[in-house]
Amino acid sequence: MSSNYRRVPTASDAASTASSDMGEAGTNPSPADGDNRAYLSRSPADRMADKAIALAWVLVAWLVAKWTRFFHVLLADERANRPLLQVAALSFGINTVLLLYLTVYLPKIKGLTDSSAWEVYCPRVVPTMTFVGVVTGLLLIRATWPVWGFLAPLVLGVEFLGLLFGLHFVPWCL
Repeated sequence: MSSNYRRVPTASDAASTASSDMGEAGTNPSPADGDNRAYLSRSPADRMADKAIALAWVLVAWLVAKWTRFFHVLLADERANRPLLQVAALSFGINTVLLLYLTVYLPKIKGLTDSSAWEVYCPRVVPTMTFVGVVTGLLLIRATWPVWGFLAPLVLGVEFLGLLFGLHFVPWCL
């Protein structure tokens, strides 16, 4: 039985590839190279463009929610499949707890600040979150199908992207 280990670069590896990292004179190394510090900092114009795109998605999600009465459908509309919505809410709660485990508990309590340690410390959490997220999305589509019909995946997709891009405006996500 063979073990699958990932090789960690050492200082001697960095020294031996230092001359080849620069490529042509004055160019930055590519992200595939060991040194990606040049790609971590972004210009203010790039950050503002990201915020503008995020704001556009949030506004589109707000308009779609207003037009479709999104929250009324999820909370009170009789046409929606209530048992499926409850299972989807439970699945969303499970994903939220797992996300808090990875982003709050491990860094703050356990001191694991590098996300590459997740593969070793808790290797099944990310695949579990992926599976639960896909099931949640499918349950939501099926539960809201009687209300919005074939537009249910589109409405839910726009709302998901609006929620996701809304995190740009939460201060701790910056």
